[in-house]
Amino acid sequence: MGRTRIKVTAKARRRIGSRANMLAALRNAGNPLLVDGNRAYLIGTDSKGVRFEMILVADDRDADSWTLIHAMPIHYRKNW
Repeated sequence: MGRTRIKVTAKARRRIGSRANMLAALRNAGNPLLVDGNRAYLIGTDSKGVRFEMILVADDRDADSWTLIHAMPIHYRKNW
């Protein structure tokens, strides 16, 4: 079994900042809140203490690869 690889889209990278912040938020997220088909919805706290809503999509070509397509601080959401 190999390591899971996570790719990041440019839009998600702009929101979450560094790769270290992304990894911290993913580690702190725990289990996904929802798994819908090939998407996983998570909320995690980065190394600065900011909570992020994240969406990961499974890569259909590689079983050990995911792409972070959405990362947004939850204080921007109106319904939380």
